[in-house]
Amino acid sequence: MVNLFFVTFDFSGVRTYANELFDYLSNKEEIVLHKIYLESTYYNEYTEIVKNTVTYIHIPEVKQKERSLKKYSARCINLIEPVVAGKRNIIFHLNYSTQVKFGLEARKKFGAKLVYTMHYLPNFFSYLAIDGVFRENLGILGENHENEMIREADQIICISKFAQHIIIKHYNTPKNKTKVIYNGYGVVKKKPPKEIARIKGNFGFGENELLILFVGRLGVEKGVHALIRVFKKISKNFHDTRLVLAGEGNFTEIMQLCHDIAGKVTFTGKLTKEQLLKLYSIADIGVVPSHFELLGYIPIEMMYNRIPVVISNVPGMNELVEDGKNGLICKVNKRTDGLFGLRVDEESLYLKLKSLLKDKAFAEQLAQNGRLCWEDSFTAEHMGKATLKLYKQLQLKPINNDIFNYLSTIEERRAGSMAICSTTASCPPPSSKQSLPAGMERRLYGKDSDLT
Repeated sequence: MVNLFFVTFDFSGVRTYANELFDYLSNKEEIVLHKIYLESTYYNEYTEIVKNTVTYIHIPEVKQKERSLKKYSARCINLIEPVVAGKRNIIFHLNYSTQVKFGLEARKKFGAKLVYTMHYLPNFFSYLAIDGVFRENLGILGENHENEMIREADQIICISKFAQHIIIKHYNTPKNKTKVIYNGYGVVKKKPPKEIARIKGNFGFGENELLILFVGRLGVEKGVHALIRVFKKISKNFHDTRLVLAGEGNFTEIMQLCHDIAGKVTFTGKLTKEQLLKLYSIADIGVVPSHFELLGYIPIEMMYNRIPVVISNVPGMNELVEDGKNGLICKVNKRTDGLFGLRVDEESLYLKLKSLLKDKAFAEQLAQNGRLCWEDSFTAEHMGKATLKLYKQLQLKPINNDIFNYLSTIEERRAGSMAICSTTASCPPPSSKQSLPAGMERRLYGKDSDLT
């Protein structure tokens, strides 16, 4: 039995990754699930919630300008000790580099194995890959937490082959410490409504408009500025097209770029999952022109929803698409401003979009092939099975004697741990998630100072 403590990072694709993985794992008898929210903004005091088969643990953020990450992490470990103590085969699955101190404290106190999914890498790696010039000591250029996380993790999940290559080559990591597991999507999803005209009307779109959809943060690094410039050219030649930008960002800056095509561009702002699924159901083309992307969930979601997708040829994300078969890949160029980075080639992007708008049959074929590609490689089941297998293999590795001795005497230490719990409220007795009634919350802290 694996006791999994998944430390989420509640942002963008990592949130989707966590949700999809837990959807798959939640009905597996060989694993007990806990999801930890560090610096949670959902509650202002320590909170445990048991829902179905998952224990959710919220540890509030500390509203102070300066604090010690190590001290905060140690305090958080003390808080969750009643939940973790006495368990065996403990795995802490980390998802952001600053969680490394929390993971190290968990290893020290509970003998936990550490799994790290690398969702992000500095963008200069993409530049160097395109340039064909690699340096042997680039590990020193990574930020300190990232370097420490890669060094200390027992197993690293790489969401693309490119990420694995970088970790092995530039961070001097043994290959057997890494595993490529692509992001997965779509365990159980309701099909969106088929009444395309009605849905378009609800969004304020014309029934005959062709929708080019961008989903993500409205930032330069996502290629949205280049997309707007390309769409100005598209809209002159294809009058029934509309650009839909779904996401948050600097609206003032982006809207200034759209001043001469304002009637042809729609900003939706942040959407709920249900709203986004409806938008996917009516989109004619999906475009992901990012300047760097280790893999990305958006193109996978678009393929799942049978949308022909155009992506930029950045390392990592280009593993999703075979150009002309299950999507289109547009060129990228090196930045010319002296910085390490890439930019989408706007002429290439224009030609790719034009080819889909001119040939509906070709676009439909790419959409169908994209769906088949998702079924073959990028389902949540693929991701979940591979991740669960990794957990099981990791739990078979021996733990050191000091940790084993700690576990064997944990009952004696439990009483002592209660003294650290709170100076203002008494802790309930140590318990597993099964002893807490479903839906019940246990709150121990109400002051940020308790965590600093």
